Amino acid sequence: MNLSKRTSQLKAVSGLLILSQVLLGCTYLREEGWLSPKEKEAEPVRVDAAHREIEIEKVDATQPRRPVEPIASPQVKPAVTALHADDFTGLQPQEVEDLLGVPSSVDMQGPMLIWLYDAGPCSATFQFFKEVETEIYRLLQYDFTGGDEATCLGRIERRKIG
Repeated sequence: MNLSKRTSQLKAVSGLLILSQVLLGCTYLREEGWLSPKEKEAEPVRVDAAHREIEIEKVDATQPRRPVEPIASPQVKPAVTALHADDFTGLQPQEVEDLLGVPSSVDMQGPMLIWLYDAGPCSATFQFFKEVETEIYRLLQYDFTGGDEATCLGRIERRKIG
């Protein structure tokens, strides 16, 4: 190995050793309580966020971080992209209302609860029957008039949004 290559390798290694010593020295000074003048002046800050005072405490960069509790995100229902009448079978009235909005009219015929959705040229009738054991109404039958199922459900859904 030639002498100039060996010399450049030694310079690189010595540079790394000096850099590591400087970094270790900085860590040592922080552990011993040395702070810059700006860090000494910094006081805990109080912030009014949503009518609550929150105290922000100083953080020691040399200490390991505390585990952060995850923030619970609100439960968001996924947007329905294409509704199919078969997906409604077995749903409770509230679930149908969540998907299609408030019906145009509600009627009781004996044990059957009937919801009518009027969406211009087409309409949909949903028939709910009460389960014997639970006494919960569930959708068992539906009928579309004035248009096909997909068109009618699309119009009803747009009526809910608009």
